[in-house]
Amino acid sequence: MKKTLIVGLLGLTYALSGQAATAVSGTFQVGLTLTSSCQITTPANLAMTYTSFQAGISTGYSAFTVNCTNSLPYALSFNNAAGSVVGINYTLGFADNLNAPITGSGLVGTGTTAQTYKVQADMAAGQAGTCNLGSCTGTGANHTVTVTY
Repeated sequence: MKKTLIVGLLGLTYALSGQAATAVSGTFQVGLTLTSSCQITTPANLAMTYTSFQAGISTGYSAFTVNCTNSLPYALSFNNAAGSVVGINYTLGFADNLNAPITGSGLVGTGTTAQTYKVQADMAAGQAGTCNLGSCTGTGANHTVTVTY
């Protein structure tokens, strides 16, 4: 019991002696190398209908999103912007969320938040098509949407 009391008194004497602890500090920074990138969702396949020699164009849409690093400029393009299915020719373009065609400088953007675009397929009026039955179904070539950044 006496030993415990003596150690306790020594500790109290040291604390009351007025000596303060000394502190040192150093500064540092956090560095980062950011590799910019873009992501794209795949547009769904377009399933369109057409009647031979119809008077109006047939238009279809398929939405996709582009998400790029903030402030990163990008451009949209197709590997091939035209094709044919069962003898009906079509062209491809881009549209906005309200189905308004995007052309020229509208095909470029800058990364902020995910942007929604649409692939727009147009089949001109008055085409005959190629079909030896009451109706035919076909699939056109594969097309690729490319985001260049």
